[in-house]
Parts: sequence; C-alpha cells; structure tokens
Amino acid sequence: MAARPVAAFSGLGIPSGQLAELRRVATTPAVARFLRHISTHLAAAVAELPPSARDEYFSRGVDIAAWASADKSCWPPLAYLDSTSVTLVLTFVSQLACFLYVWDRTASFPAAASVGHSAGLAAALVVALSATPDELAARGAAFGALLLHLGASVAACTRSSASHALAVLHLPTRLTAARAAAWRPPLTLAATNGARACTVAGAPDDLAAFARALPPPAACRRLPVGAPFHCAADLSAAAAAALRRLAALPPVGGAELRIPCWSCVDGRELSASDAPELQAYLVRALTQWQVDWPRALRAAARFSDLLVDFGPGGGSGVARMSAVVAEEEGLSALRAEYFTQRYCVAGPLPHSWLEWVHGRREAKPHGFVFFSERLKAATAAAAAVRFTPAVLAAIEPELQKVRAGREEAMARWCPPHIRSRLATDAFRKLRERATLRFDPAAFPLQPTFCRALGLGAGAPLHLLHERFHADCGRKHARREKAALLAPLTDEHARAPFLREYERLVVDVLAPHVHAAMGCRRVVFQSFPCVRVLRPGEFSIGPHCDAQYQAPDGNINFYLPLTDEIAGTNSLFLESEPGKEDWEALHLTYGELHRFYGVYCAHFTAENTTDVTRVSIDFRLVPGCCYEEDVEQQPKDFRVGEYYSECVMDESSRFIVTTRGFPYWRHGFPHTNK
Repeated sequence: MAARPVAAFSGLGIPSGQLAELRRVATTPAVARFLRHISTHLAAAVAELPPSARDEYFSRGVDIAAWASADKSCWPPLAYLDSTSVTLVLTFVSQLACFLYVWDRTASFPAAASVGHSAGLAAALVVALSATPDELAARGAAFGALLLHLGASVAACTRSSASHALAVLHLPTRLTAARAAAWRPPLTLAATNGARACTVAGAPDDLAAFARALPPPAACRRLPVGAPFHCAADLSAAAAAALRRLAALPPVGGAELRIPCWSCVDGRELSASDAPELQAYLVRALTQWQVDWPRALRAAARFSDLLVDFGPGGGSGVARMSAVVAEEEGLSALRAEYFTQRYCVAGPLPHSWLEWVHGRREAKPHGFVFFSERLKAATAAAAAVRFTPAVLAAIEPELQKVRAGREEAMARWCPPHIRSRLATDAFRKLRERATLRFDPAAFPLQPTFCRALGLGAGAPLHLLHERFHADCGRKHARREKAALLAPLTDEHARAPFLREYERLVVDVLAPHVHAAMGCRRVVFQSFPCVRVLRPGEFSIGPHCDAQYQAPDGNINFYLPLTDEIAGTNSLFLESEPGKEDWEALHLTYGELHRFYGVYCAHFTAENTTDVTRVSIDFRLVPGCCYEEDVEQQPKDFRVGEYYSECVMDESSRFIVTTRGFPYWRHGFPHTNK
C-alpha cells in the first residue's frame, strides 16, 4: 500500500505545551498570517458573549497570534491556558498552524485523509474541507468560533476546574467500563483508546475514589481536562446552547469534504451519502458521544499505512496511542509518526522513541542513535564515567534541549508572592546539594519495600536481575518489571511502605524544611517514584524537571534502597543550573541526597555494572512557596492528587492533613514509562 498520509490530531488531555509547540512554527510568514487572521475572528466571537462570560472565561482574551510571537514572560498564566474555554481553542489553532507550516514548507497539501481523536476532530474536519491556505484560515475561523462558544458553555456547566478525566491503562477496557457504569454515582466511559486503555469521565472526587478502587494491574493518571467531555448527562445544556447557535448559521455538509475524514465515534466516513451537518456532529461528538479510537484507526488503516500526528504533545499524543492499537489490532503495516519527525521540524521529541516502535529500522533516519547508546559507546561501557570532551560531545544534543527547556521554563509566569520567597537566601540555601542521613532502624523503608513486593524483608535487592531477567536490557519490554512492581499499584499492598515513607517525610524532612524556611506547612509527593535499574538497562536522559512543568519550589530527594549506588547504576547531576559539572551520586542505604532538580539537569546512563540499583526519589515544596488554593495550583501538581500535605500542629510536630494518590506522574508502574 502506498504511503498516502492520514493527518491525525490529538484531543485534549495532553499536558500543557501548546504555546511552546506553536512558537516553533509561528515564525513562518504563512503561519503568522494565519494566526493573525484567526485571532481577529476569535476576538469577535468573544465580543458576542455576555459580559459576565467574557470576564469569567476570557479575561485575558484569545490573541493567540500575540502569544505565539511575544516573549514567554508575557504569556497568560498556565491555569488560564489550561482552562476549558481557552485550551479547546488553543489546541485547535495550534494543530492547524502545524499543519499549515508543513503545507507551506513542502509546497503540497500534506494529507490524503484526516482523522481526529475527540476534540481533534475539529482540526480534522477543517483540513478535510480546505483546498487552499486561505480556505483553511476561513474554515478555521468558523470552527474556532464554534469551539470558543462551546467551551464557554461547557465551562458554565462544570462546577470545578479540576480534572474530569481519568486515563486507565493495563486493565481490559470492557472491565473498566463495567466498573464505571456500576460506580455510584455512575461514571462515563468517555473514550475507548485500545483493548486495555480508556478514559473515564466524571466528577473529580468520584474519579479519585474510582482510581483507588481499581484492581491491579490497572494504572491511572488524571488528565488535564477540566470538564466531563463525552458525557451526555453532564453537558446536555452546553450541547443545546451550541446547537441553538448553529441553527442560525449556514450548515456545513459532509458532501463538502474534499478528502476522507473519519469519525472518532464509530469510524464512519463523514463524506458518505448520509453525511451529517458537520458542525452539529462535532458538538455532539464532544459532548454526548463516546470516542472509539480502534474503530476510527481501522478505517484509516484500510486507506493508508501512514498516520502523521500534527499534535499537540510530541510523542505523547495520538501517534503513541495509535501505535499500541495497531499492534493490538494486527495492523502491522501501519506506522505513526509525529510531524516533526517526518518533516524534520525542530519541534518536541524529534526522532523520538517512535522510531524504535515502528519498524525498528536498520538504518535510522538522520543518523539518530539513542542517548544511552551514544554515552555507552563514548565511555567504552565503563562503570565509572569520565566526562572527557568526547563524552560531552556525545551527549551535547540532549544538553542543547535541556538548556532551551530551562530557559523557556525560567520565563514562565510565577505569582509575585511566590517568586519573592523563591528569591530569598533561605530558599537558595535549601536548594543547594547536600547529603542527609536517617536511621534505617527507625525508618525501615528497605524491608517494608521488599515485603510489599512479596520478596521477604531480607531480599537482596541488588541481585533482583537474577530473579527477573528475561526482559532485562530490552527497551520497551518491561513485563517482568511491571509484574514485580504491580503490588505498588494496590492500595493495601503498598500501605506499609507508604506509611514508612510518610513517616520519613513528616518526622525528618518536613522539620528540615521548616528549619530552613520557617514554613509550618510542607507539600510533598504523595508517592515516591520507584526506580529499578538492572544491569543493561537505561532510565532517562538529561533533563530538568521544569521541562515537565514541575513547580519552581520543588526540592528533590534521592534515596537508595539497595545497600550502595555509584557510577552508572546511580544518578548523574550538576551542582548548579547550567554548570554541567556532572557527578554520579555515591550513596549508601540510610543516606538521601537533596538537590534542586527543577533547574539542575540530571540523567542516568545505561547500567554497565553487575548489580541492580533500586531507589526512590521524590519532591517536597516549602508551603510558603506554593499556592494554598488548590484551584490556583497547576493541574498536574495539585495537593490531594500529585502532592500530599503536612502541617505543624500545636505540639510542633508535623501531621499529614491531605493525602494524594499515585498516578502517572509518579512514574512506573503507575504509567508505562
């Protein structure tokens, strides 16, 4: 089958980053003109809203053209960009801008068909309706105005801006759907994303309880979606309002589609003889009907063997989802690529892991070699790394991304009262690297961890690879490790280990933070990240946590559960942001290292030693350096979810007042990374 590309577009639920992605293509004159055109029409759509709605949902406007060209310090707050009313439009405009960028760059229309997941259906329809860039701009303006009004109506129907969507992985979707329907109050299966992947929608508190009740091997993550999309009962009023507005506008029929466009609801081709009115269909698809991505993908695969994802989300969006579905459905010929890969755009995740998933080509494009392999080759697989000029040259491509990401993150808006506390000498002292100690007898983390996994209290963790080795060192093959760590996804099995972890935070680290900052409130990661790195395995390349939107007040703590870690089975980090004076931590059980991982870059190498490293790492924030109002906290880093919280009582002891729960941000095994 010839590679006639199907343009694919992700829905909401991708962590924030649309503006960063948009800026990469907005320097092109054609894209800049498009953004100015559509921003003018969106401003007119905002003006049509009642004053109360304008003030509540669009207080900073929707001048996306200005956001894409302005200094990052001038961007609206992340909470505004993530709000339901704004993100629906911003994602749509960003997708069309990326598509137009490729169209302009290649001088040819870059799609033979289109498909969109959830809200991505809007961009898919506009692409399928457009014969010229001018028509793309005109259609985009019309559909953008519809999404803006729909977003305002949806926001008005939603009581809380917290996450209304829960991704559930590793559990058969039919079982998740049955559990959701039986939950009280019932939850909605919003999207079927694969045989063992789906999205459940409902009220935030109900979703949190539902996630905690799921059996292993389920893994859950809250998505940054502030409304229960695809829930007819909850959004009927929003749908009715949007449909009333459409009744006064000229209809857009399916017969007007220039290329095939498939529905994400049932996989039907929307240009068929019984094609619906497209704008009304889009409203119902977002508010009333559930997504069935396998059906849509099967239809697309009959047409082409190439799916090109136009965002947002880099390797985290619809391309990644489609790769899994293609494997489940036996669509071996289908490959999915992110547009920055195919068209060599300097965008997010160029030449990413997708090259490994699809085809595992013998000759990788553009000479790409995975970071860990370049480092291993440059060091001749030594267990101790010396950062010679040759080694530094080998890791330079990743360091360039870290520098750019750090600079971008440092320009993010931060509330002045938080910024002033982060600038104090006390916080500067707290964020300096230091090795702390605790009494392993008083805080028996190692034996309770072993018991939680069913290994026995005295199990030699450094020899885990002798018991679990069949998939050792094979990238993307982690079945044994997933089975080993599966008990940590069970609330009862992990409870003793979680209790000892909380005791360490409350009795040792919270007083440590209090002594440095004077804060009587400390926010801490509700469950630590667990790392098991067997000989031959690799974990993560150079990064700083700010590249993943981590709040600036985070202080990192790294604690080995094996008796000793050093060299390539440890963590490499720099002493200060940008200094790049790499050093591997050398720690023993009973020690933990403090560092400022938000802006200090860190990474792991392939473990070339003959022992396994087991460690935990987690983040604490001085309470005076973090918003108390949950609604003002970043969606992926909220107290009661990602974070727990402890407060000093009248006896000067810290007690846990709010608990979060493990989800995808806490890493493997709560996610597939």
